[in-house]
Amino acid sequence: MKVTRKASEAVEVKRREAELSGRFLAFLNEQGHVVERFKIRVKGLTSTFFTDLYDQTDNALYELKGSSSRNAVRMAVGQLLDYRRHIPPKSAKLVVVLPKQPEDDLADLVESAGMKLVYEDGDNFVGWPALLGHGGRARLFVASSQHVVPRTARHARQGCEVGPARLPWVLPVGRNLDGS
Repeated sequence: MKVTRKASEAVEVKRREAELSGRFLAFLNEQGHVVERFKIRVKGLTSTFFTDLYDQTDNALYELKGSSSRNAVRMAVGQLLDYRRHIPPKSAKLVVVLPKQPEDDLADLVESAGMKLVYEDGDNFVGWPALLGHGGRARLFVASSQHVVPRTARHARQGCEVGPARLPWVLPVGRNLDGS
């Protein structure tokens, strides 16, 4: 008798998030946008945080979720607020990207937090044109392997290191930007 395991909900959502991230990144690159992500290390913590996508062309920080559920939207709002404290472009637009249109109440939550909402609808990303900037060259930003240094005096005081990081599908396993 063969026994098969069903993927856990968390694994399935992560897979859907990675697929959405790939489609959205391809979409942004088709528009000629320069896209990267940030690696954040906070003094006193051993963990490292990676943002999802940062669009240099539009100065927009995107948090993508594999589900349009209440928990996913609330998590995205919190993550964006946390990341913004640590990234250099303080004026970055904060954008939640979902795989489908959320309930009206959740769209209101995103808007009330001062964020933008983008969701996938077929081959389109609804809400994205409102963020359209002044164009850029189509290339994928890949960070060098040099050490990342604090970007602002506040970050230096807090011991934070922030800088561009490779996107997950090009980040070598087991290597940090500082070579460790």
